[in-house]
Amino acid sequence: MINVKDYGAIGDGIANDYKPFYYALEALSNGGTLYIPAGKYLWNSLLDINKPVKFVGETGTEILNGGSFILANSNRVSFDTIIFTGTSSFCSLCITNRKHKNDEKKHGGWFWYNCVFNNTALLLEACVRKRPNGTETEYGSDVVEDVLIDNCIFNTASIDRMLSMANTHNVCIRNCHIQNGQANATGIKVCSGSYDTKIDGCIVENMVRDGIDMFDSRKTTVINTVFRNCKSLGCEVKWGSPNDGNTVEEHMVIGCRFDNCLIGCSMSTPYGIVSNSLATNCNVGIRTLNSAKWYQDPQDPYFTDSVVFNGNITRNCNHGLWLGGRRMSVTGNVVSGASRYGIVVYGRELVIANNVLYNNRKDYYVHANVQDTLTMLGNRPEFE
Repeated sequence: MINVKDYGAIGDGIANDYKPFYYALEALSNGGTLYIPAGKYLWNSLLDINKPVKFVGETGTEILNGGSFILANSNRVSFDTIIFTGTSSFCSLCITNRKHKNDEKKHGGWFWYNCVFNNTALLLEACVRKRPNGTETEYGSDVVEDVLIDNCIFNTASIDRMLSMANTHNVCIRNCHIQNGQANATGIKVCSGSYDTKIDGCIVENMVRDGIDMFDSRKTTVINTVFRNCKSLGCEVKWGSPNDGNTVEEHMVIGCRFDNCLIGCSMSTPYGIVSNSLATNCNVGIRTLNSAKWYQDPQDPYFTDSVVFNGNITRNCNHGLWLGGRRMSVTGNVVSGASRYGIVVYGRELVIANNVLYNNRKDYYVHANVQDTLTMLGNRPEFE
């Protein structure tokens, strides 16, 4: 173990501690621990970490200016009990973008435990490169994988996302609290090329935009997570542009709660599941995006297909469930207190069964043509 103060770090929030950190890291063996005593550490340059290392702080250990780290060609890096604080009018970033390589690189094994991010966004994003026409960006072949973010707090970021992933594999965000996003900030973004992301036991609240926004990604599971006071959507899953060659598959939202959001949960993707979740006091409890439009244009590449909505409860929403898609199963849901419709469904192959609706202004609106397949049974009250 190396103590950064043995290399001259001051930790008073005024002195530039870049060189003490740099030389301490140079002296550290692979897999070693850099101990950071309580204090405020400041530097203005990127600190390039290129070997396995553990950063361990204590109560009161704070790194100012957002951290200013770049994890380039590094594996097995962890941060434990550290506060990252942005100090400028912009949100300073704890940077984890890796340098682009022409051949495929896989790096990761990155861990954050018991950390706090104040006005600081954590970006887990592999390299980005221009399309041949130079007008858009796409993600390259590099991959960030095996990431754990456990028991961390993200507080007050003023850019468009507080925690972001792109081209990542096997990421777990567990027992975190994401709150007070400002200036159109989304809490968590899971973007293009990301695969196998798990968000478990988190609280996401007081967001100017979405709590969680997932697009162009695959196999994302959100379980036992609470969304409160999101001015747009609590949790949104949507299919990206088909021109990107990406698909969204097997997204699951299970056992979540959505309170006082404009839209509680939006599942607009092939092969999605929303189950055993509760939405209260939302404009729409659970929906698919642009339901009527998609019904009218079944060739739309964004069409929701093979989605299951099972065992959910909505209370006191304007609409309980507002759904549209090619094939959908809507079963075992309980909808009450809707000021307009309990369940609104557009679709071509629909199963609507064993739902319970009460105290709604109107219970059902189901739009299905003669050529469509509609199965309705065991609902209370029955659809007329």
